Amino acid sequence: MRLNKNIATATSVWYVFFDCAHDLCGAKHSNIHSMATPITYDGSSSPVLHRCVPDIVEKLQHCEQQGCLLSDNIGDVLYTLDTDLTITSVSRSVIRMLGYTPEEIKALSLDRLFNPASYRMLAAQLRKLIRSHPDLEHPRLLTLESVAKDGSLLWVEIRITQIIGEDGAIVGLLGVMRDITQQRKTEVEKQRLEKRLLKMQRLETVGTLAGGIAHDFNNILTTINGYCELLLKDITEGQQWYEELHQIQNAAARGEALVRQLLSFSRRQQAQLKPLNVNHIVQDMLKLLDRLIGEDILIITECSPDVWTVRADAGRIEQILMNFTVNARDAMQDGGTIIIRTDNVVISAEEAARLPDGRAGAFVRLSVVDSGKGIDEKYRDKMFEPFFTTKREGAGLGLATVKSIAEQHKGWVAAENRPEGGAVFSLYLPAVNEADIQEEQHGRSTAVPCCSGNHEHILLVEDDDAIRDVIMRALMREGYEVTAAASAEQALAVFEEHSEAFDLLFSDVVLSGKSGLELAIALQERRPDLRILLASGYADDKAQWPEIKRRGYRFLRKPFLMADLLQHIRHALDF
Repeated sequence: MRLNKNIATATSVWYVFFDCAHDLCGAKHSNIHSMATPITYDGSSSPVLHRCVPDIVEKLQHCEQQGCLLSDNIGDVLYTLDTDLTITSVSRSVIRMLGYTPEEIKALSLDRLFNPASYRMLAAQLRKLIRSHPDLEHPRLLTLESVAKDGSLLWVEIRITQIIGEDGAIVGLLGVMRDITQQRKTEVEKQRLEKRLLKMQRLETVGTLAGGIAHDFNNILTTINGYCELLLKDITEGQQWYEELHQIQNAAARGEALVRQLLSFSRRQQAQLKPLNVNHIVQDMLKLLDRLIGEDILIITECSPDVWTVRADAGRIEQILMNFTVNARDAMQDGGTIIIRTDNVVISAEEAARLPDGRAGAFVRLSVVDSGKGIDEKYRDKMFEPFFTTKREGAGLGLATVKSIAEQHKGWVAAENRPEGGAVFSLYLPAVNEADIQEEQHGRSTAVPCCSGNHEHILLVEDDDAIRDVIMRALMREGYEVTAAASAEQALAVFEEHSEAFDLLFSDVVLSGKSGLELAIALQERRPDLRILLASGYADDKAQWPEIKRRGYRFLRKPFLMADLLQHIRHALDF
């Protein structure tokens, strides 16, 4: 009877195992059942038993071979636990996944196979399964971080179900563990890219908003400047309101600088390269930088008094100086010193060959030196790449933008560690020959000796009422005849009636409805000899700058002074 009971028990165990194997490999119930059907002992003579035993042993051996073959060669790891959470069996596939042999695994406690947080989660779920009501229909599914024999970490997905004994009690747990490390990495990378995309979309939204604000602010500044100029024509120095009007003009000039920074941030303005002294930019930025950096960091300036002139966009150079200084601040969490330095350098061909982006010639160098921790060598080759950042917050565009601006100015940027600690970030800008600048300025000043009109008829198109009014006043005061329109459609209607009367079209590019560029093209189709002058506070796709440049139309950037407008109009009419 004892033998009969043992045989029946052993066969039942394999029956259960192959039912599990069926679920894993998709075998048909009929085949497995025919291999593992329990033998019922009928109490007959021993010959019957002797005839059955070899068949049972052969089937059991075959089942064992098939079970080992399945469990050892599938990618997942099969294992069982007793009610004390001790590993009682494990498939040999664990060698490939974790590096342990089954014998080593069974000698380890479960907490050695997972990081602390994952083990606490796993143990809590296992104990809950053991204490809960038997329920084979709802296995637990967990995602945990496992620790391999070599100490490497991998993400695993674990499916756990109860093992139910003949009496209906829970006698242990059966688990299947799958390596999902690569899948997890893919998901993490996807989330990282989605987060970056959202950040870029936010930056684009902020840039669009900044560009729109700058455009509206340009219109306001153009109006302020225009009326100041009109009033100053009737007032001489020393008269009442003369000084007050100049103060208004100075405030408007500061507003223009702010607009340039907004447009530079929003990347909606073409670089305006003009002769300038880098020292002036440093001095103008000091108050802003002091407020930005904080009280625990000292800013020192070491500007060469005879620094050469460069041809650059002041707003873009301010952006670079801001970026360098903020990076220096972030490198000095406990405070320190920042030195802003300007000097002249002449680079020989031999020296240029040793510089990654350098070239021979005369340059003005703008440097920001900090007393921080310096540049980590592993980041040196990546720090100017777009989207690369070592900060928790940030789009990783700062230094990439700096490099782009430097290249637009035909210069370059360089970074190096100081022997005494800290780092130096430098911008190299080509120096401009002073004789060339004087000749250029002389040419500009003598190109249009007189800006007054001689009753030429100008079609003015501007949808901002205040700007349209001040421009009309300024032009009519200088001897021009002006017909004003608030839209392209209105201007077209006027032109159809008096097409031969107009000598020049002066229009804003961005109008409600048809754009100023479209209007200019339509009018020139009717009058090829009509002169064109366009204006805009934008200089990006919205301003249609590439097409304006291709057609050779003259362009005036807002905000402008009335003196600049008069000069551009005179130049458009005479040349």
